[in-house]
Amino acid sequence: MRRLAVAAALAASSFLPSLAGAQVAHTSALLLELPSSARALSLGNTFVAAGTDEAAIFYNPAQLAVIPKTSAGLSVQQWFLSSTLAAAAAATRLAGGTIALGLQVLDYGSSERVLGDPGAGGDGGGSTGTEVSAGDYVASVGYAIAIHGLRVGATAKYVNQRLVDESQGTGAVDFGAAFDIHGATVAASVQNIGGEIPIAGGPLPRMVHVGAAVPIHGVGPLDFLGTAEITHTRDEKARAAGGLEVAYRATGGVTFLGRVGALARPTGAEISPLSFGGGLRAKHLALDYAYESSDVFGAMHRVGVRWWR
Repeated sequence: MRRLAVAAALAASSFLPSLAGAQVAHTSALLLELPSSARALSLGNTFVAAGTDEAAIFYNPAQLAVIPKTSAGLSVQQWFLSSTLAAAAAATRLAGGTIALGLQVLDYGSSERVLGDPGAGGDGGGSTGTEVSAGDYVASVGYAIAIHGLRVGATAKYVNQRLVDESQGTGAVDFGAAFDIHGATVAASVQNIGGEIPIAGGPLPRMVHVGAAVPIHGVGPLDFLGTAEITHTRDEKARAAGGLEVAYRATGGVTFLGRVGALARPTGAEISPLSFGGGLRAKHLALDYAYESSDVFGAMHRVGVRWWR
């Protein structure tokens, strides 16, 4: 008898990348190209220069150096075909710099394992009473330090993909740099320098980001942050993106935030180029929300929570 893994696990692992515009035939580990922060997503994923919290480990490790003491955060998004996209990170000061740990997860869910192939005159597709599943995860450790105004950082990561009974992984590294000029931040990073995962289609998606973040403070009761970024991914054309964050500081130390972002999606992507969201920040806690939509599956929501001291 032959084992047949039907429905979600296999379908998702091959179908989702085409919706996101990833080059399935040439790169693996779609998770590395997906958002890892609610705030970043609502800014069009322009976070190479705007990231100032623990989530910077997923975008530009150099920006970890701006974290004053300790911070931690978690964000979760229900993605296509009932899959779950999540990320968690924590960072703290250590030895004159900042060390951070991160975990990204894409869980495609599970489906029932059946025997035979009913569509090809098999054994009738009898149930085995067990399930099969598929998913990706990335575990990371990063470190950043500031040297005479220049922030530099690196991240080492392990990327794993699981498809039914097969699981393969590889190591990779990221490097980043950032500096401030006239109040603005200019930054660059190169990500996913590493091996390949044969069961998932090939090498990791090498990515280069160059961007800037420009804050404007004290426009009446409002503060603004504008972001711009260019990203080049292996086997794709360079993509431009931008975002705007507006902050209103209310009485009682509560800050309300609104965000909008735009990203030039690759040809064939079914996700809208626009995203937006917002949040609130009070003392040592922040809540964030982001929204993006797909022509195929409709609205997708990401929520996040952050703590710092």
